[in-house]
Amino acid sequence: MTYSFKPADPAQARQFDAEVADLVAYLAFMTDPSATTRVRIGVWVLLFWLVHRDRLVLNREYWKDVK
Repeated sequence: MTYSFKPADPAQARQFDAEVADLVAYLAFMTDPSATTRVRIGVWVLLFWLVHRDRLVLNREYWKDVK
């Protein structure tokens, strides 16, 4: 059996949901404040790795016949 909740004032319910979402976002940030920095640095590391991986493959192909 499922029950559905119907708020008496939908505008007040939306306000409450927004405040709870803000609180949850704040608590998630406080658990690991360096997470955004790690994600930003991680993106740059992956881009750096992709660029240099291609360069390494091209270098290997260029020098494979030279002994």
